[in-house]
Amino acid sequence: MPMLMELTLGWPMSVDPRSSEDQIQRAEKIFDQLSPPSSLQKLRIDEFPGRRFPSWMMSKTTPTGDSLPNLKFLRIWNLPSCVELPPVSRFPQLKRFDVNRAKAIKTIGPEFLGLGEAGGAPTCRKLERLQFEDMPNWEEWVEEKVDGDDGGRALRPRPLPNLKSCRLENCPKLRALPDVLRHAPNLERLVIRNNHFMREIDDLPSLADVLEFTNMKMLERISNLPSLGWLKILVCPQLKFVENLNMLQHLLLQCPPEAEQLPMWLADLIEQHRSAPSARRSFKKFELYCGLPLLSSCLKGEPNWHIIQQIPEVRIQTFDGRNFLYAKDHDIYETNVGSE
Repeated sequence: MPMLMELTLGWPMSVDPRSSEDQIQRAEKIFDQLSPPSSLQKLRIDEFPGRRFPSWMMSKTTPTGDSLPNLKFLRIWNLPSCVELPPVSRFPQLKRFDVNRAKAIKTIGPEFLGLGEAGGAPTCRKLERLQFEDMPNWEEWVEEKVDGDDGGRALRPRPLPNLKSCRLENCPKLRALPDVLRHAPNLERLVIRNNHFMREIDDLPSLADVLEFTNMKMLERISNLPSLGWLKILVCPQLKFVENLNMLQHLLLQCPPEAEQLPMWLADLIEQHRSAPSARRSFKKFELYCGLPLLSSCLKGEPNWHIIQQIPEVRIQTFDGRNFLYAKDHDIYETNVGSE
């Protein structure tokens, strides 16, 4: 008999679980009685009205050993009532965890990564991707503190040694970047979209490839990302400081249609790179999407040209795609503004 490798579980959500306590208890009881095989590698839970996950997801061991010891992919979608996520530390082979529409989650605690367990290191060493979407009430990710040599409290280091990608989308109340990401030595990509409370993104020493922000209403500072190569900023109206991005190569920026001036932090960022020794200057490409007033101000002889001409390659385009400016290495300059 072939081993079961992939499983999708669901619940008929046509009945609103908020209106039926019996429905919630029934779902919890039925899910708790399930016994997925140890061979399972992919698990999807597409609807679950219960307040707590079944014991075979929350407990580290079962009578036969590790809980789902071969699970590599876990996706959970639509949790109207659950207040706690299953700990990814329970699944030693897990590589990817996605959660979507977890409306009742307010806090993710240290048990999520196994940081609250007495003794031993966290077991989620193979986790490569984390994705959190549509969590409208999630406010904080609390991590364990341990006694430091100076008597203070410090984070347990590097709980996610293989994490490469993290995505936080439509989590408007999340107040701060999870500190666990600062201790992920192989982090390559971080995407944050539609957040209204984070004010600062800083101290990500290992983030190497892509950092993307979209609709970050309160973000004021991006700093101390010494390995970052590509930064993408879309609709961050309060951003004032972008600094200490020593290896930045490519910046993509979107400004409001009515904007007429480039943000002041861009000139400061360029100056930081120009002040570095020539062998260490990495900033080579700037892409901008904007309205016609801002594009026009970047043309030769216009107020923003002195900033544009310092960047080796520049591509500027209006939102409708009709107008553009392209400049490269002081030798190539093309625009169709004013040609009509």
